[in-house]
Amino acid sequence: MKDIRIPHTMEHLIMDPDDVLKFIPRTGVVAFGGMAGTALVKEVPEALSHYDGDLYLTVLTGGTTTSAFEYGLSLINVGRRYPAASGKISREMANKGSLHLADYWLSEFSRLLRTGGIPQARKVDVAFIESTGITDDGIIPSLSVDAVPAMVEAAQKIVVEVNISKPVMYGLHDIFLPRDREPIPISNVLDRVGEPVVKCPRDKIMGIILTDRPESGAGAYSGVGPVELSIAEHIVEVLGEVVGEHRISRSYTLQPGAGPLASALLQRIKFRDVRVWSEAITVDWVDSLGDKIDAISSSCIYTLRGQEKILEDVYGELPSFLDRLVLRPYEITNRAEVISRMNLISIQQAIEVDIYGNTNITHVGGDIYNGVGGSGDFSRNASLTILALPSATSDGKISRIVPVCSHVDVPEHDIDFLVTETGWADLRGLSPRERAEQIIENCVHERFREPLSEYFEKACRVGGHEPVSWKDAVEFREMMG
Repeated sequence: MKDIRIPHTMEHLIMDPDDVLKFIPRTGVVAFGGMAGTALVKEVPEALSHYDGDLYLTVLTGGTTTSAFEYGLSLINVGRRYPAASGKISREMANKGSLHLADYWLSEFSRLLRTGGIPQARKVDVAFIESTGITDDGIIPSLSVDAVPAMVEAAQKIVVEVNISKPVMYGLHDIFLPRDREPIPISNVLDRVGEPVVKCPRDKIMGIILTDRPESGAGAYSGVGPVELSIAEHIVEVLGEVVGEHRISRSYTLQPGAGPLASALLQRIKFRDVRVWSEAITVDWVDSLGDKIDAISSSCIYTLRGQEKILEDVYGELPSFLDRLVLRPYEITNRAEVISRMNLISIQQAIEVDIYGNTNITHVGGDIYNGVGGSGDFSRNASLTILALPSATSDGKISRIVPVCSHVDVPEHDIDFLVTETGWADLRGLSPRERAEQIIENCVHERFREPLSEYFEKACRVGGHEPVSWKDAVEFREMMG
């Protein structure tokens, strides 16, 4: 790794955070790199509280953010946001209608951003990017690449926040964006086809901020608990019994899910030499490179609460990981062409699933709760898709397996297995009625198994290929309160 931070020829661009406020238009489009609460600018959100004047902004982010970032945004007037709300404040605004929000699959969002495909964000006025250094060739990304290359390409002005709490990560990234209709020349997890930096014309960089603030962890996730460990054990059963232990490393790659479930799976997984192709990966998987894990390609490395020491260990060992680890734009990691080429086993998560396998990832009733992220990118194009979620809410009062989903993000056609802490169901090749029988028998919380069985019997009396009784589905929801 090169010991580089900022070229001497660019030192005159270093400024205080408040100084970059002059680049923010009163009405315009502002982009922030970073996802999963990782690699976001740390100083700019606080500086926003000092902005003197009225703003009405469209805000683009690489993905979910942090509470500190969201608080900074809450102090200015954000009218539109893409691709997702993040945190309590923006969710409440979106649900009240005071924030216009449109969600996108992440692979699509990056492409549309750089090609002007979002009419309300065709012109990106300024992008704020976290970096671990700048070379004469371009910007060295941080722990997340997400949509940063697309933002740099689309933005008229760039402000780079160089985070000196992290090592210079030169050589970790493979920055490549598809052009025209040419195939992407990636066949294996560690193939590198691009550049180690994000290319950026010098005259686009308007300012450089220095910070030593560390990552604060992905606040949307809790730590690993007994439920996650039970779900992980059942996922390992599926992988072992259906795929076969030796074929996991020989024939497949794995996308291990997100948050505490991903960490729980790492604890329970028995296989070795696992290759990972993912949109985002928890830092403990990186720390296991050379042990259980053979290679990782991702767009982001993030930490859960309590994993800060693991992140520091990874920083210290980063040079030794460069032959097993690569970070890419999610326009590549989430691209249908490449996912299908990887023979991927994808583990997806959800808020709720109905008895046929239709999946709700984003909404609780009519209120948005999560972004759809890359769930559709992976579930549609993976060789096998495992949907994993707790059978009920943490208080046990609400079943997360329901007669009819209030919102559908991923259809039943893309779900091969359903896994909860109670067991798992192989849904491949089954008719809707057979799927419902397997899901109710194997995956539903014991408190709700009988009510769901009774609902299904009533729905079957109504009839249909995929039976639904709207009256009884509503009564089931009301029964839960």
